[in-house]
Amino acid sequence: MNIRIYALTVILFLNSCVDDAKKTRIDEVTSVNTELDESKESDETRARKFVSMNLIGDKIVSKIGHTVNTMAYEYSPVLDAKNQLLYFTGMDRTGFYDFKQSLIDSKNSGGEDIFFSRLVNGIWTDARPLSFLNTNSHESVSYVCDNGDLLVTANYEENLGLNEAGVETTDIFIARPNGNKFSVEHLPEPVNSMYFEADAIFSGDEAYVVFSSDRPGCVGDYHKKGWLWENCLWGNTDIYVSKRNSYGWDNAINLGDVVNTGLAERFPWLSKDGLTLFISSNAYTDIANMDVYAFTRSDNQNWTDWNGPFEVSGVNTKNDDIGFKLMEDSTLFFASATNLTFTPTMAARGGDAGVRETNFRTGYDLFGCQVASLKSGQVMDIYTGKNNSVYTLEDVCFELNSFELKEEFYMDIKMVVDYISLNPDLSVEVIGFTDDTGDYDYNQTLSLNRAQSVADKMKEAGLQKHLNVLGKGESNPKYANNSSQKYKNRRVEIRFSEND
Repeated sequence: MNIRIYALTVILFLNSCVDDAKKTRIDEVTSVNTELDESKESDETRARKFVSMNLIGDKIVSKIGHTVNTMAYEYSPVLDAKNQLLYFTGMDRTGFYDFKQSLIDSKNSGGEDIFFSRLVNGIWTDARPLSFLNTNSHESVSYVCDNGDLLVTANYEENLGLNEAGVETTDIFIARPNGNKFSVEHLPEPVNSMYFEADAIFSGDEAYVVFSSDRPGCVGDYHKKGWLWENCLWGNTDIYVSKRNSYGWDNAINLGDVVNTGLAERFPWLSKDGLTLFISSNAYTDIANMDVYAFTRSDNQNWTDWNGPFEVSGVNTKNDDIGFKLMEDSTLFFASATNLTFTPTMAARGGDAGVRETNFRTGYDLFGCQVASLKSGQVMDIYTGKNNSVYTLEDVCFELNSFELKEEFYMDIKMVVDYISLNPDLSVEVIGFTDDTGDYDYNQTLSLNRAQSVADKMKEAGLQKHLNVLGKGESNPKYANNSSQKYKNRRVEIRFSEND
């Protein structure tokens, strides 16, 4: 029998097998939420009560501006080791500012593509695609190694799974920088299989790869990712781990029924010490939507003994919240969906054609299973949370002793205004500084005039909210005034804070 026909038969058979005796995790959580006598609850039930894990604290949580987020879908954000490059996945993303791409004319765009943005003086630059990795099919990034290698989920030709339209699966690849291109390595079995694999990350020493899959052997019944089930397309995916050995990888181990359920678990992320695991799951909400949860362990070599779930407070909404990443400097990133204010007329805008993710698009063909399961009535954006949020205009933006902002920096102001417009609840201060050269009173006046000049340009760019404008002269130097970095004390800072 043809192997692909046989495999499809197996999938359909497994998909039809329903064991009523098995209870999914969502049933168990529902029972926990009923008002039971505490003394009569089992240890297992008590362990599954939600406990909030607050990772937000004093962080400013905000939506990244249109340099990253557009009216398309953006998700799966991840920083490089230097905290300077933000990689993310965009679905049918064409661009917003000076960069535009055609999904019809290009062989390196369409479907899910990988993009990157640079952090410059506190603002993310206009994103660009990694064209060497992108195709007219689906590519998504999930992890950046210290040496710059990327873990990528893709529909490349090496995929082990089925290739029929609407059924094609994804596999995990390593993309290694090679000059201005990438060399791509396909992870072999048993990491990849004929089923859906995605979301791969390495443990800190790269000895383990953690990923999600809809392969049989999951907790609960088999339901293929991308096929309509329980009013969504997420399927029943579980989190797995495989250990590196001398010739490849060991058999993949399911992380067990504390982490995994009979619904979808996706987008794993480990803390630096490996003791906290973050995932997105729809097992505890209304089934159709994903939320972010954490699990803890005491031994980072033990992959099946977990405590949880702990809900990550301040992140979850009534829609999908996915791709949570907590970076080493405590900055966090995630993606969250928002309902559109209009009813889309474009067929299958989000890849949810109603039965499976067939991804019909106007003007070009695109088939296969995508990484995210997106809804046509929503848009998904990337958010960040950090302990402070400051955009800095350095002295190079002004002529010597001048407070007139140079014209080439007007676009920077436009991007700052755009960021504020997407986060209208933020308070904004514009503060001028100088170094200690010259008279104190002169420096005080110059710093205030430069801050006011920047504030005026922000108003000209369309900003309507109130700004606090201050001049602090030579106070609060960033660098010693007797050092070679002294000139960097001559600056204007735009500071953002949460409204009380």
